Formats: sequence, C-alpha cells, structure tokens
Amino acid sequence: MGVRCITPARKIEEDRLGIDIRISWEAEVTMRYKVLLHRTDEGISVSVPGLPGCWSEGDTEEEALENIRDAIREYVAALEDQTRSQDVREVEVTI
Repeated sequence: MGVRCITPARKIEEDRLGIDIRISWEAEVTMRYKVLLHRTDEGISVSVPGLPGCWSEGDTEEEALENIRDAIREYVAALEDQTRSQDVREVEVTI
C-alpha cells in the first residue's frame, strides 16, 4: 500500500561562506509500510511495526486499511513537526 508524505527538511551547509542554509522539498513521495491485521469479533485493528504506536481500526478490512493510511500520514506529519529544528539526514539502505 502506498502512503504519501512530505519528505523531511534537508540541511545544506555552504562551507565556503560559512552560511547555514535549510531547504525543504515539498514533493510527495510514495512509501510502503507493512501492516499487521488483528481480527476480533468487534472488527479489525491494524498496526504498523515500523512506526511504533501507529494503530487504527475498522469494521471491515477495507475500512481498517483506509484508516491506517490516514494514521500513517498523521504519524509521519507529527514526526516531521518534531524533527523540523533538528539536523536531519537521510540514508539509503539496500536490503
């Protein structure tokens, strides 16, 4: 499943002039997360192992998956807000 989010702000340091410049790309990217479905008599809850504390639920699988997409977007946006003033880097990992 794809989720759209705003990429974190990236920091560029201009060594030559000693100026600290921050640039933020507002492009949307598609990200994929594995989710776990937890079925009960009351409905379906969904968790995202890669995003601790990110849960949602729904009466049907379709509703639960749509709700977890919203929860992931909100989780990533909150994380972006929390790290906005931090010195953030991205690393690429091949598995």
